[in-house]
Amino acid sequence: MYPILVFRNPGQAGAQGRAREVLLHGAAGIRALAQGLFEGFKERGIHVATVAGFVSPGSGEAEEVAERYWQRHSEPKDGWSPETVDTP
Repeated sequence: MYPILVFRNPGQAGAQGRAREVLLHGAAGIRALAQGLFEGFKERGIHVATVAGFVSPGSGEAEEVAERYWQRHSEPKDGWSPETVDTP
């Protein structure tokens, strides 16, 4: 296994108006940061990725998402990618 640096990118879940704009800019920044770091860190054996998706509060989805994070962490180096859309 290799070290992994994951940026959670929640997108704009339910936001409207100005709040949606702010979240979209933040999401784009997180995505650009991870993609910019991906190749350089991969050469050093560190997996950098964003995971985009939503988890409803109080739902059982949190365990499913945790399992997907673990799967992501356990991937072989030749299967790494800078981005995953997490859809429970």
